[in-house]
Amino acid sequence: MGSDFETFVPRVGRAMITVTMSSVFWNLGGFEQLAGGLDNASAAHTYRLAAEASGTAQVFRDGKLLAVRPTGDAPDPLIGTKGADIEWGGGAGSSEADAVVAGVAYNTTGAYRP
Repeated sequence: MGSDFETFVPRVGRAMITVTMSSVFWNLGGFEQLAGGLDNASAAHTYRLAAEASGTAQVFRDGKLLAVRPTGDAPDPLIGTKGADIEWGGGAGSSEADAVVAGVAYNTTGAYRP
């Protein structure tokens, strides 16, 4: 479907988004479209997934808040980790688009607005 970006931090939770050529989805317990009608393919964009100790995650695209959603309470069972993790890559099945990831930053000292 697209490119997945996922994180899990113990006592904070799990958060996951999927970016397609034209949309951004929240991907916990099913796909929920957060934004559509986008052009995610012709230029570079910055996506931010900020999980807070309150059990919420903020999703940003190019500094604009798209949504605030509750985090999941368990790590991805396919990963098998019990500690903090981050993963990204092609979505389940097949991807509708290739993505170039120019950088990834991971910070567990606290969420902040871009």
